[in-house]
Amino acid sequence: MKDDVPVDNKSVVIIVRPFGDNRFACGLDSNYVEDTEEKKMCYTVAMGLCQIALDDPDMVYEIGMSVREINRKKKELGANGKAEIISIQDWRKKLN
Repeated sequence: MKDDVPVDNKSVVIIVRPFGDNRFACGLDSNYVEDTEEKKMCYTVAMGLCQIALDDPDMVYEIGMSVREINRKKKELGANGKAEIISIQDWRKKLN
């Protein structure tokens, strides 16, 4: 996900916040106006995402952890200029 996506009146904002010990609340910004078919579709998708998070939080958490790891590796790649990935050809050369 890009960090530079603007939040404006065309955006549905999903709010996730801590709610006690090891719990969270998930909801939608109530200021969103569904005045076009496209915005209605976006709001419907956002409602579905919230419901998935509430119905199956373990799955959503695991996916989030996977995305976090992918993003960490992408940052590492950008910072070092290369990731700790070896090509199969280089690996075979080391075996000989």
